[in-house]
Amino acid sequence: MKNTATILLVEDDQALLDGIADLLEISDIGYSIDILKATNGLMGLEVIEGRIPDLIISDLMMPRMGGFEFLEHLRKQPDWIHIPVIFLTAKGTTDDVLKGRLSGAELYITKPYESDELLQLVKSQLKRAFELRVERQRRMDNFSRNIVQLLNHEFRTPLTYVTAYYELLADGVLRDDPESVREYLKGIQVGTARLSKLVGNLVRILELRTGDIPKYIEQQSETIEDIADLLQGLCEQQWLDDEDEKVNITCDIPDRLPRIFGHRPSILSIFDCLLDNAVKFSLMNLDRSPIIILSAWAEDEFLAISIEDNGIGIPEHVRHRIFDLFYQHNREDLEQQGAGTGLAIAKGLVELHRGYMEVESAENQGSIFTVYLPVQKGELATRSAQIRHHTAKRAATILLVEDEWFLLEGLSDLLGVFDGDYELSILTASDGKQALQELEEQEPDLIITDIMMPRMDGYEFLREVRKNPAWLQIPFIFLTAKGERDDIVRGRTSGAEEYVTKPYDANELFAVIKTQLDRHFQRKGAVEQDFKDLKQSILDLLLDDLRMPLDIVSDYTEKIAGNVNNLQSDQDLVVYLRGIQSGSSQVSRLVQDFMLLVELQTGKSVDWFALQARPTNVNNILTEISSLGWDAVNQPQVDFRIDLGDDPGSILIDPELLAKCIERLVGLLVALGNEYGAIEIALATRQINDRIQITIGTTAVSLTEDEAEKVNSLLAKSDPVVLELSEYDPALLITKGIVHHHDGTVTINVIENERLDFVVSFPVYQPLVEAYQIN
Repeated sequence: MKNTATILLVEDDQALLDGIADLLEISDIGYSIDILKATNGLMGLEVIEGRIPDLIISDLMMPRMGGFEFLEHLRKQPDWIHIPVIFLTAKGTTDDVLKGRLSGAELYITKPYESDELLQLVKSQLKRAFELRVERQRRMDNFSRNIVQLLNHEFRTPLTYVTAYYELLADGVLRDDPESVREYLKGIQVGTARLSKLVGNLVRILELRTGDIPKYIEQQSETIEDIADLLQGLCEQQWLDDEDEKVNITCDIPDRLPRIFGHRPSILSIFDCLLDNAVKFSLMNLDRSPIIILSAWAEDEFLAISIEDNGIGIPEHVRHRIFDLFYQHNREDLEQQGAGTGLAIAKGLVELHRGYMEVESAENQGSIFTVYLPVQKGELATRSAQIRHHTAKRAATILLVEDEWFLLEGLSDLLGVFDGDYELSILTASDGKQALQELEEQEPDLIITDIMMPRMDGYEFLREVRKNPAWLQIPFIFLTAKGERDDIVRGRTSGAEEYVTKPYDANELFAVIKTQLDRHFQRKGAVEQDFKDLKQSILDLLLDDLRMPLDIVSDYTEKIAGNVNNLQSDQDLVVYLRGIQSGSSQVSRLVQDFMLLVELQTGKSVDWFALQARPTNVNNILTEISSLGWDAVNQPQVDFRIDLGDDPGSILIDPELLAKCIERLVGLLVALGNEYGAIEIALATRQINDRIQITIGTTAVSLTEDEAEKVNSLLAKSDPVVLELSEYDPALLITKGIVHHHDGTVTINVIENERLDFVVSFPVYQPLVEAYQIN
């Protein structure tokens, strides 16, 4: 079965519009074509608002909005950046063609056109568009899976410390062994500290990106004249290895360094993070003892501070990602701890101080992280340093592939004097095979290649590159002496982004290179924005509520540790253990909630839901919940009143998941009714037509009709997780996500401002019955 491809045609000549549509619909180009039509650019934008096409073919000269303006509007919308555009126009002068090629459109075809050529080019553009889409989705899926796995490990591992050691203490088996009590209390404290650090870092990332920390740092910044003493103090801190042995930091700090303007605690956090990383990764290199050097010097209008280690180093191909939130290189093999937040925080704090950070590294040799902070020499000098940094050209790497040595060197020298928006780094190779080896070492932003080369020509090289998903997004420019029309058509239909014939005009080549780099970074930026949006949505789910129970656990373990020698019986532990129990149970619930929310947000829970689903009797679940009661520290007594319908049937869901939904809603009602000494929760079921309705309600809590209407509008949305609901409780987010994934609904009913009901509805499970007729 053919894949469907949607093509938007934008043409003001109705006869030509219909003719192109007919050609595409009756021709076999490997896709089932679905045509959208518009007679000008403005109408084209309206069509895209309703349905995003896979490819756009547009005229240039049209009323109301022409092709170039249409393209400009397209590229401003993040969701539309990836749509390839073919200009099909009568404007065919050399200047017109060059302008079209430099506009950012994927192809520029002049009328009259040859039908077969047009169809080949359309097919190649669709193939390329679908390849890039699949790769974008693959990266998002991998990223989502990595986040879920990483956070699952980072939250649940320390939580195990807390709960396991608490249970051992609660058993009372350690009463006569104060040393063992101390050891198990240390286990609780280690787990609590690790959870607290993770939560603190994630919240800090959120604050860095939402404007709270930037404003605070701006208000609290001051002139720092003792930066040398501050750095010397970091060197003298106790940096310990896994066996609590001290790791020495060599300090190469001059007595006098230029002053800077900044927030002292944030400056300390930056270098504390970098030193912590240096110690951790130096200890991973088992071939030698760790050597870490902290040095500082003045460089132009900046203070440069570097931290050098002899650790395991960072491979070239991942160096650009180490500052990404949640990223850790080779986590599985290195068994790292941490959630990949430290360098993201450090980089964010450096940039808030109008500075920047650079990294040099070699595998198995070590790394050098250098922070550049503007020197305070008066307002004008500081501003000058900031402007100079912010107006720096964007770095871009180009791989040149050419078998003629003089041509290769000449083009490399030519690009060396490129005076454009990019600071170019040039890689070279003499044929396709050598170029593949270069790609293994470093991924370029653009490839310019000859076609006729020994060992591996340009076409084979292009095919080999596009086989590797990691290289799929790299644009290609064929630079070749093969200039016949058939050669050019073959080059463009092969999937290359541009085709330039020799001899070439240097200025024209520069313009084509800039256009391709602009388009590459435009696409890349849209993908990165998708990642940022997903990261932000996860951070938004992390509630500050997690901090309070962590503090409770930490406080009570410290109290036990301080009185361990005075404990005479199990009863002496009761007060402290109930405090730990209260905190750890809240932590456990919140961690479980958070992880489930992350899985719902990233879509990783859907397959699991389907795998675990089975016919589940709703009445049995409600009966079990009411019989177990509600025993929670610092919460009112809960009495359940049950009104179960007569055999309402079953729903298709994991029974534990259904119980979790109901328990979360009960917990929300209990929390809202916390001012009461006791609260009655009504649980009811009934079947209405082909749906089973579950009601969880109380008279102890109510909302205004406006509040209920707002919550219901949010609950009705189809998004996997609606972040606006986080102001109410994770229970609503979890319930909404689970219920919607099972074709259910959840609403709030307010009855005469005296009663609040959560109403959850699922379709009745109807088993498939297959009839067999025996002949």
